[in-house]
Amino acid sequence: MRDGHFSQAVFESYKALEIYVTKASGKSGLVGADLMQQVFSQKAPVIEISKHPEEQVGFMMLYSGAMKAIRNNHGHQKVNLAEQEALEWLTFASALFRLLDKVTTP
Repeated sequence: MRDGHFSQAVFESYKALEIYVTKASGKSGLVGADLMQQVFSQKAPVIEISKHPEEQVGFMMLYSGAMKAIRNNHGHQKVNLAEQEALEWLTFASALFRLLDKVTTP
């Protein structure tokens, strides 16, 4: 990121998140929001982050929204980000990774 490629750093982080969820869930063939909606679904979650159904839906929305609003945005068009904005999106990605680590590692 030191080279000024802030948008690319954000995009690569969210692509990595998608890959991480795919591997942790064993759900190949799905991508983006579709992947997140199936993996974190309220009725039959492959990865359960919360025992509370409404919280599980909220986490599903966070992961799905990250794919639609952040990963897709940075993957389909040129996005100019300031360093601080990039750091904020990277921090959010880090939080999503950390949640996964808590529930997918023994």
